Amino acid sequence: EHRRNTTAAFAEYDRWRITAKAELRAQRETIARLESEKRALAEGSVTAKSEASEAHAALQAQVRNFEAQAVAKTKQVIALQEEVAEVRAERATDKLQLMQQIRKVQGEVAEVTAERDEARRQLEAAQHPLGPDPGLEAELAAMRLQKEELQRQLERLGDSAEEIAQLKRELQGLRSVDQKLQRASVDLRRAEQQRSEAEQALAGAQEQGRSAEAELSRWCAAFPERAPEAAAALLAA
Repeated sequence: EHRRNTTAAFAEYDRWRITAKAELRAQRETIARLESEKRALAEGSVTAKSEASEAHAALQAQVRNFEAQAVAKTKQVIALQEEVAEVRAERATDKLQLMQQIRKVQGEVAEVTAERDEARRQLEAAQHPLGPDPGLEAELAAMRLQKEELQRQLERLGDSAEEIAQLKRELQGLRSVDQKLQRASVDLRRAEQQRSEAEQALAGAQEQGRSAEAELSRWCAAFPERAPEAAAALLAA
């Protein structure tokens, strides 16, 4: 009976030992897996910190570049606005003077035309059986001189028409300047939008870095025996 009890006890001990070894092996594997995950997480945190730092520097450089572009565009817009205002003022003055000159020449043309019509009526009245009137012939000679003067004035009016055409071309150039100003304003708004997007991306990168740091702290709390190593990795990151 004692032998049977001893054999049963040894058998029970063997079964317990096998079970204990299996549980110990499983616990060791679990500890190794958790430590591997912790190391991977620490390495990932360092990588994330490095990537976040690089992204932060790149985004800051991009923001500074956008701000410089915005300042340059603003200066360009102000310069174009001043140029447009100056050109508009000059063209308004030139156009006013030209219109006054045209109205003056048109008035002179109307007066000469009326005198010509009157001379024509007098010429028709002079064609009488009694013969030509010497005074009327002198008036006709004067009217011929007035006609020549009228022709010269009409030529000057043609020059004024060329000036009007030149003014129209210059006004067309002014419209081109206005279009450039509008395009510069569109570029300025686009630069502002890109800067806002860069700031949003920077905030996302910072949030990702904080999340990785919190995860690493949680693993340090779960494995206090490896806390110094994790703290050193966090400090290096």
